[in-house]
Amino acid sequence: MEVKHEKLVLDDALFRQIDALSEAVAEQVFWNHKYPDAQPRCPACGSVRYYYMKQRRRLDCVDCGKEYSSKVGTIFASSTLSFRQLLKAICLADEPKLTRRMVRDVVGVSESGASPLLARIRLIRATGSILTRPINPARNRKPGSAPPGSPLSGT
Repeated sequence: MEVKHEKLVLDDALFRQIDALSEAVAEQVFWNHKYPDAQPRCPACGSVRYYYMKQRRRLDCVDCGKEYSSKVGTIFASSTLSFRQLLKAICLADEPKLTRRMVRDVVGVSESGASPLLARIRLIRATGSILTRPINPARNRKPGSAPPGSPLSGT
């Protein structure tokens, strides 16, 4: 991959390394970025017990049965981009003078797809995170149960 923008500060070798990753490895890198403690959590109940459905690349919560993907809870939740493209977009967050054209060329999206992706990249730069909300490790209870100490818990 050749990036033709002289203003690009990031090393092109990084993008070549991302291109060399398989989609499964790229998903694992994305996962490690999302869950630094390596504990994926169900967005519905907070459980860390899940089955990984390899064919569909989705997780199935053991406790509540909700099915979810690695992208849920991130600013890329509704994105149809591959995990390699998402990793490139995350790397572009460090670029000081990022343009829509640079996003299009580096990530490999259309001109119309570059604008919303550029907005997400700027959001990463502003917040320092790909998460839409912080992950709460204390949320590990069954659906419908009240947290300990609440008036509904009976304790």
